[in-house]
Amino acid sequence: MDHSDVRDREIAELKGRLSRLSEASLRINESLDFDTVLQEVVDSARALTTSRYGAITIWGNAGQTPDFIVSGVTAEEHQGLWDMSEGLGFFEYLSGLEQPLRVADIHSQLSALGMPDFLPAVPVSALLVAPIRHQGAGVGTIYLAHEPGDRQFTREDEETLVMFASQAAMVIANARALRDERRARVDLETLINTSPVGVVVLDAETGTPVSFNREVARIVDHLWEPHQSPEELMDALTYVRSDG
Repeated sequence: MDHSDVRDREIAELKGRLSRLSEASLRINESLDFDTVLQEVVDSARALTTSRYGAITIWGNAGQTPDFIVSGVTAEEHQGLWDMSEGLGFFEYLSGLEQPLRVADIHSQLSALGMPDFLPAVPVSALLVAPIRHQGAGVGTIYLAHEPGDRQFTREDEETLVMFASQAAMVIANARALRDERRARVDLETLINTSPVGVVVLDAETGTPVSFNREVARIVDHLWEPHQSPEELMDALTYVRSDG
């Protein structure tokens, strides 16, 4: 094989990798549901590197349990990963990495970390880990692994995963922001609706009522005329603001 053939093959392989990355990026952008995004990210990471197993952890605020999604494992293996308390130190080590890690033999890595007797919940040999960073801050970690006897991860696998993790970071951040916003809205609505005090939410610019809770509905129910809008009712009421 001459140099031109080698170059053509390398160009074709690079085009193939970029095409697969582009397709994976499109897939993870198809949904804004947080859990769906995480599952698609770890599934796509496995597919891009032909890995047997995959997992992703996304760290929340202090004191919160991290989100943990897996791919390629059975229900029993999944439960085993959750119950793997003795492996917490290993996962903490991996999640603290600021650079990708590619290991040919996970057991040698465990021995080097002083954990020679630790057995992962799934049979793995080669390991590939990449941090997920958004705007310079750590968001989470992607873990990929092969079964014993399978091939090793290559430098190309590592480069592909790093590029994909970079693309996934913004998608994950956007999905989490939307999830948190929805949760905050639901919590606020629940608080307002269960309050024993009448609460009316007004538009800050126009003063138009946006929503009100059940207690307000009970108070004004006998004042409400048929076909009367909330705005018309507000015009007919006399009220005093807390600031006078």
